[in-house]
Amino acid sequence: MKKKISFILSLALFVSILIPLASVSAYVGGLADGKVMILTDGNPYHPAQDSTYLITDSDETTYYTIPAGKAISVNLGSKTNFNYIRILADSNQLGINTYANSHVAGKRVDALYSDAPDGSLKDLSISGIQYVQLKNNSNVDINLYEFDVFTTDPTVPEPQPQPDPEPQPQPDSNRAIMVITMTTGLEKEFDLSMQEVNSFIDWYEAKQAGSGRASYAIDKHDNNKGPFKSRKDYILFDRVLTFEVSEY
Repeated sequence: MKKKISFILSLALFVSILIPLASVSAYVGGLADGKVMILTDGNPYHPAQDSTYLITDSDETTYYTIPAGKAISVNLGSKTNFNYIRILADSNQLGINTYANSHVAGKRVDALYSDAPDGSLKDLSISGIQYVQLKNNSNVDINLYEFDVFTTDPTVPEPQPQPDPEPQPQPDSNRAIMVITMTTGLEKEFDLSMQEVNSFIDWYEAKQAGSGRASYAIDKHDNNKGPFKSRKDYILFDRVLTFEVSEY
């Protein structure tokens, strides 16, 4: 009898070790992977009420609680297309809304997942989108563990590209001039990619909501002068008065 109990305890310990390892998501590299998600009253353009990275950290053991009636959204960085969505939550009473410059008709999660979303990949093709929002349509809080969207199926290995012996330089596009006005009246001007601009905006909005670092490093790129490997301008949150973005 003692041997039987000892075997059962050993088996339970072995399973308890395996479960946390298996809970880490294998779906990485999505368009929202590692990006900050912003909690609002339901409109992604309204002021942020909170922010989190727990939903896009590719770790199924972490989660964020969406209060009833609230919504959480992610900025994908620029207008893009996706064909797949992945949601892991404890309720399917969520609405999916997408935005570019205007609202695109949404879809209910319960149309994709009959029960609570289990984290499996679902087909959902939408074009020209920059913001994706999940809204709690129930009257109770919902725990959201993982969320991401993908252009291609992450379970299918991508073919290895053949190296180009003479790569041709491509003209840079999708850039902007960002001018930051400090509380001292000093203006700082940066020529950045839109990805860098959106990363700065995500940091600023997250910090405004009460989370994140107190400073943000902006790479000065071609403005680098002198025998340095790199030069970065560290912007302090409480010193920023306004900032202007002129895309070109």
